[in-house]
Amino acid sequence: MTRRIGVLVPVVLLLALILPSPLVAHATWPQAPPNDPEFAPCENAATFVTDCYVTGGANYDQFDMFGALSDSQYPCPNGLPHPDGGLPCWAASAFDPNHMAGANFTGAWTNASGPNIGRDDVLVAYIEGGVNYSADNVKDSLDNQWLNKGELPCPQRADGSSLAWPGCYDLDGNGRLDLRDYIHDPRVNPPCPVGVASDTPVASGGGLAVDVEGTSRNCLATGQHQYLNAVSVQGHRTPYLSPEDLVAAFGHCQIANGQPLQCLPGGRFDNDHNGYPNDIAGWNFERNNNDPQTEDLAYGHAPGNNTLVAGVANNNYGGVGLCPTCRIVNVKQGAECLGRSDKLAE
Repeated sequence: MTRRIGVLVPVVLLLALILPSPLVAHATWPQAPPNDPEFAPCENAATFVTDCYVTGGANYDQFDMFGALSDSQYPCPNGLPHPDGGLPCWAASAFDPNHMAGANFTGAWTNASGPNIGRDDVLVAYIEGGVNYSADNVKDSLDNQWLNKGELPCPQRADGSSLAWPGCYDLDGNGRLDLRDYIHDPRVNPPCPVGVASDTPVASGGGLAVDVEGTSRNCLATGQHQYLNAVSVQGHRTPYLSPEDLVAAFGHCQIANGQPLQCLPGGRFDNDHNGYPNDIAGWNFERNNNDPQTEDLAYGHAPGNNTLVAGVANNNYGGVGLCPTCRIVNVKQGAECLGRSDKLAE
């Protein structure tokens, strides 16, 4: 495992979201630690390894998010208490005035008035050289990638039907719009190879896999679109449904009442009247278009920080984002991570 290193600005912007506030919506949060395997493996007797002591936990735990850890929720091996009344198990000789290793995100999650974990309507703009949806480290943020319903048609089922607009966007009924609502839509998913069953789980001979290492994919008898990006899933390079697929399918369409009126090559329609045509999942200021994907498919900084900010919690994969229920909006300001002043001004 590798510690995720981020930048200061997104962290500063997010701190206000987790502090107790009447404006923060209290979403459901388990009383036990999150099940993300990279969050605190060295704070669990069942997953503790001797290398936790050798490396100081730095390559394992997200200790910069820890508050004072309780012995019951985060049991150290051999029944030992946490050092200094709450520090990580591996920090045997360390001391801290507040008995904590990090910024006390764990305390915010277990706040007496309800867990403070951010809000689904909070958007965090990540401004850099463009996201890379073909980088493995973007996977844990995919379900928190912002999608602009004002620029999207209603998601369809495999038979082409949809819910009634305007309540059509939460097709899977989980209370939010995200990529998974389009996982059965023939317009953004590929046709099935010979011998693979349409719209059927992988375990039953199909191509449907939802939330596997953060990714979702499908194939349909009526599929019309080949995926644009691929990442490693269970050790194999695997194409999957990304926000860029929605941009490719609908990013040139005129949309009204959740239905495409026309889709023209090179079309630019400001369907939501915010000044940015077809801004489905962010914006590219370098090219003045609606695709924030970088051309450099080896680029890993922006996608890694997507996950640092908005990594999904309790999905049995990766770690936990700083604001695990917030949405990330990718903004490409230039060809590189270092900003151009004129593009940042835009």
